[in-house]
Amino acid sequence: MTATTTPATEPELRQVGDRVIMRGRLQLTGDGAAYLQMGHWPVLFDLASPIPSSMDESWVEISVVTESVALHPYRT
Repeated sequence: MTATTTPATEPELRQVGDRVIMRGRLQLTGDGAAYLQMGHWPVLFDLASPIPSSMDESWVEISVVTESVALHPYRT
């Protein structure tokens, strides 16, 4: 997974080749977890390494190899 800041301020989800690209506002929690706010929906991440705290609340694009993406339903 790579995360880079972006000047764009609209959420987006797309696939480019063998990668899934997600754009949204990155949110870091106090316990080291992270999620991407994409419009009304949060996308939770299972992180192998921490994301720098300087990226908290930034608009970012996250690029992930498609084989590393899994969706799990949940209820709110």
